[in-house]
Amino acid sequence: MMNDVVNKYYLVINGLKKSLGEVFFYLHVKIYVIFSVILNTSLWLGARAIVSLAGEDQIALHYNVDAGIDYYGQASGVYVLPFLGLTILLVNFLLFWAVARSRDRKFISHLLLSNVLVVNVILVVAMYSNYLVNFR
Repeated sequence: MMNDVVNKYYLVINGLKKSLGEVFFYLHVKIYVIFSVILNTSLWLGARAIVSLAGEDQIALHYNVDAGIDYYGQASGVYVLPFLGLTILLVNFLLFWAVARSRDRKFISHLLLSNVLVVNVILVVAMYSNYLVNFR
């Protein structure tokens, strides 16, 4: 009984390794994922820096060009941006992993993973503007 469980566990682990090997076979997938992870890590570090710099409980979390600051909240609210970027990264990567064996996998990988890269760049700009509004 115990041997069956262990054997199934190793079969699942080996299947996952093989499947991830197929996903990371293309160089552009590796590049997209590396840059997306670097951008998302910078988002987490930026959010941590903003929270540590915020001396008061309330900071400006949203700035509108027409109306100025229109949303105040807890300093920990800046963690929404990196969490959103990480969620989009994971969802799109899992979607690509699900269709990695399809015929159009190269096009789909560019579509999904470039989306992640663009979203994380936009979130980095939003994080920087949040820093500028609060501390400059």
